[in-house]
Amino acid sequence: MNKKEIKCPNCLTIFKIDEEQYALILQQISNKEFNEQLEAQKKDLEKNYNENIKRIKEQNKKDAESKILILENQIKSLEKEREMLKVSADSKIQLEIKKIEEQYREKDNEIFKQKTQIKMLNQKILDNEESQKKYLEKALEAQKKSDNLEFNKILNDLNQQLRETSFKKEKLEKDLDNINEKNDLLTKNKINELKNEHNNKINILENKNKLLLDEIEMYKNFKAKQSVKLIGESLEKHCESEFMKVKALGFKNAVFIKDNEIADGTKGDFIYRDYEDGIEFISIMFEMKNELENSLERNKKRNKDFFEKLHKDRIKKNCEYAILVSMLEQDDETYNTGIVDVSTPEFPKMFVIRPQFFIQIISLLKNAALNSLKIKKELEENRQRNIDLTKFEDNINKFKVDFGSNTEKAAKNFEKAIKEINAAIEKLTNTRDELVKSGKQLRFANDKVQNISLKKLTKDCENIKKQIEEK
Repeated sequence: MNKKEIKCPNCLTIFKIDEEQYALILQQISNKEFNEQLEAQKKDLEKNYNENIKRIKEQNKKDAESKILILENQIKSLEKEREMLKVSADSKIQLEIKKIEEQYREKDNEIFKQKTQIKMLNQKILDNEESQKKYLEKALEAQKKSDNLEFNKILNDLNQQLRETSFKKEKLEKDLDNINEKNDLLTKNKINELKNEHNNKINILENKNKLLLDEIEMYKNFKAKQSVKLIGESLEKHCESEFMKVKALGFKNAVFIKDNEIADGTKGDFIYRDYEDGIEFISIMFEMKNELENSLERNKKRNKDFFEKLHKDRIKKNCEYAILVSMLEQDDETYNTGIVDVSTPEFPKMFVIRPQFFIQIISLLKNAALNSLKIKKELEENRQRNIDLTKFEDNINKFKVDFGSNTEKAAKNFEKAIKEINAAIEKLTNTRDELVKSGKQLRFANDKVQNISLKKLTKDCENIKKQIEEK
């Protein structure tokens, strides 16, 4: 097997490894580089996501400020128009008043003429009465001189003249009263008509102005009250209805379902999940809070009172984001600027919105998730590969452990056998040495036997030597 040389960067020692070990080291280096690239891509995605959120916030703020500016300009224009109409109406009223005054003067002239006529008639009546008095005196004088028949005739003529004069006087007085009453009624009606017309125009302008002011207030505060559909229906039903309206347009593979599964005693309101090729690429836990639910001052709560529960529900239901759709704290400008990112290390990926931004934030998060879906697929594939690699490494490690255990046991047995062999060798060596010593002694004994003779044996033994010689 080919050996490759590797130099340690720390101790500069060069050692050799086989190809299998070399491939394993390369794989570890490759996995490290891949993880570094993956982490870099993750940071880029998070950076892009935060930039998108910031850009959308700024755009929402600019749109709102632009709308407010337009509405303020419209109000100024309407105020100018109202002032102009008021001036115009005042001028028209003054003109009509002048006309009415002119008519009054004409009527006064007619009345003066009528009064003059009445005065003339009164004078005529007085003259007639004087004439009648004189005539009566004349009649009385004539009565003294003539008979009753002529007197009665004169008296009847006088009575007839009196009746005619009284009738003319009454008729003139009645005509004068009718003229005065008619003029007063006509003048009052005309003035009232002009005043009503002027007031109606003022009321119309004031109503328009009030509507625009209300609309500006709505845009300044981003109140959800501008939605008539929120009246009489719950916030949950409103959001569900809004989602169903757009589901067929851009959320065909998405689900928006009521969270009915209680986990550890709590649950959220709704869960949104979206899929692409069977892969879930975004999930959102929703909590809806309506001001009507906390109408009493002592029961009013703040948005942040629900962050902890919402975060726990998100974790329990394995959702990526947590969103609070809230109509609470309507006077707090923090929550009236559009989509509010309230994420913290304690509560990550959490937003607070008003109901009018419900579909907008889903679209925003979905589009951001779609942009990273390819990377998610690659991550999933790499995760599967890493799982396989981990399993392979686990198998190798298990094999190494088992093999190591076996080799350790074999080594122990080998050492034991070596020790026993060494002991046997030592024992045999000792036996050999003893045998060698015995051999030497035997050789010495043999040499002595070989060198032995009767002469040597009988040395100093004269008696035995004689006996042998005798034999």
